Amino acid sequence: MILKYKTTTIFVFLMSLFLAQKKANNKVIFSNEQNIEEYKDMFDKSFEYINKMYVDSINQSELMKSAIKGMLKPLDPYTKLVVGGSKERLDMLTKGKYGGVGIRIGLLRDTLTVLSPMEDSPAYTEGIKAGDQIVKIDSIKCIGMTTRDAAKIIKGELGTKVVLEVLRHGKKPNPKKKISFELTRSNISVNDVPYYGIDENSIGYIRITRFSRNTYEDFLKALNYIDRETFSDLNNNDKWDSPERYRDQNKNGVWDAGERYSDKNKNKEWDSGEFFDDLNNNNKYDYNGRLKGLIIDLRGNSGGLLGESISILNLLIDKGQTLLYTKGKNGKILRHYKSTRAPVLSINTPIIVLVNKGSASASEIVSGVIQDLDRGVVMGRRTFGKGLVQKIKNLNDTISLKITNAKYYTPSGRLIQKQDWLDNGYLTDGLDKKDSVFYTINMNREVLGGGGISPDLESSKEQIPIFIKALWDKGVFLSFSAQYIPKKNITKDNILITDQTLNDFEEFIKELGDDFSYQLPGEREFISMKKKIEGNSAKQEKFLKFISELRHEHRVINKTEQYFKKRKAAQFKDPENRKWIINGLKREFHRILLDEKSRIGVSLEVDSEYNEAAKLLLDLDKYYSILGY
Repeated sequence: MILKYKTTTIFVFLMSLFLAQKKANNKVIFSNEQNIEEYKDMFDKSFEYINKMYVDSINQSELMKSAIKGMLKPLDPYTKLVVGGSKERLDMLTKGKYGGVGIRIGLLRDTLTVLSPMEDSPAYTEGIKAGDQIVKIDSIKCIGMTTRDAAKIIKGELGTKVVLEVLRHGKKPNPKKKISFELTRSNISVNDVPYYGIDENSIGYIRITRFSRNTYEDFLKALNYIDRETFSDLNNNDKWDSPERYRDQNKNGVWDAGERYSDKNKNKEWDSGEFFDDLNNNNKYDYNGRLKGLIIDLRGNSGGLLGESISILNLLIDKGQTLLYTKGKNGKILRHYKSTRAPVLSINTPIIVLVNKGSASASEIVSGVIQDLDRGVVMGRRTFGKGLVQKIKNLNDTISLKITNAKYYTPSGRLIQKQDWLDNGYLTDGLDKKDSVFYTINMNREVLGGGGISPDLESSKEQIPIFIKALWDKGVFLSFSAQYIPKKNITKDNILITDQTLNDFEEFIKELGDDFSYQLPGEREFISMKKKIEGNSAKQEKFLKFISELRHEHRVINKTEQYFKKRKAAQFKDPENRKWIINGLKREFHRILLDEKSRIGVSLEVDSEYNEAAKLLLDLDKYYSILGY
């Protein structure tokens, strides 16, 4: 038996390695007044006694890890011991890659299913597709396996092999076929900029899901792509190729056969260069300047590496501007961050940053700096409120210690930390207990400290109807699409949701029967009431008396049941649900036939906050009035 150590004794001893705590005026005060050497000795003796005298055998390493965790317990939750799966996730964040085959998996109706292969990964290259059902990993059957268990088996040492056996929907007479894929594990780069694009009004959009080691480079690539003039990429090298130089001997402004030229691509003929869309009519290809506005989507982005957020701000902010400064122990300034280069994006290009309560840490740095410098409009809902910085110390190859070593302050001087776990005002500068007003640098607008970033323009995402949410939660859109696409010979060139598609989808849902269940508003309460009535227990005597006074209670129940059945039967054809159903099918068709990026692009069609932001960027009078102009 392995001892799971849960007493407070060792915690008190280990805590004393760094500090002793006492209460004064209802506040926790940390000091080192007590004899720390005495407590170290007490800890050593305690460990020795437990090791020798405890009634059962103990796992010494687990005991020590529990003790370290106990020592950290009264501090903030970001100061913690990082082991096992948490250590793997931390390594993915700091290194920007991991050893695997490059698939996202989920449980759809209790079946392990490929949600999407990552571009250029072993899974993508070998032909694994979204919707494939994983039935075996090497020799291990996947019945009852969780996604976490599956991920542990699939990941592994670089260069080693793993065999995935999948079920794939096909055409009749073989509606399902088994396929085995032998995959070689390789470095899978984490892609935290899964989508970027530009619409017909030259409004750009970049989504950032996390700030890991690759985020800055991926953001710069996205920015360069959407801000450049479009061109015909004849040789698929993802860059515009200029005309080859030549000697214009007769001064007629065009290349004539026989005139000397530089044969850059060694094809023994002069190349006139790729055609491009000369948006500003200056007769030359421009690598930037196409964008009329940029939306940066940080919704649900919980943060990551501070350095990546600073590097991204360098692409957007004028050189020499204060971006951030950090304070450590005793309020000492540890570092002052300034923009160090001319911005890649024109300073005149308007920016909107989308945030919500899931935007934290590095996301709040980006949105807070852009807000404080009046560089753009922050739109959405109040952010999480994490103003603390952590430093990582490796204790050995498998265990790390993450320590809160600083607080960060945006250019206006505000700290946005929401919660004070030490209960002494230090982590929040007391801003969680009082109103705090700061002022933006250029336009002197009021902004608040403490409790996250308050948006300049509040908005809320349109609520997904309960019926649609149930379809997503049960994986119905993907399950249908995976079997429907091969059955109807749908290709990436003819993705179209027709009336026939919708009729077939409705039939598919009906055939699921009890496998697809959900509750409408009020239905849970009704079921609970019905159970109480039908149970007829002594404890429900008063309740039954009240119901009986209404008379014909069972008739009421039957009518209510019929009401919910009727409402559920009408959900598919409800006009409010129609657009979500069509969009859901389009998303999964694009996911299977194209890629995850295409799926995200389709999802923006019903994203009310995104559409509101794109509309605002076309109304510059309103945009600049929000910034105080």
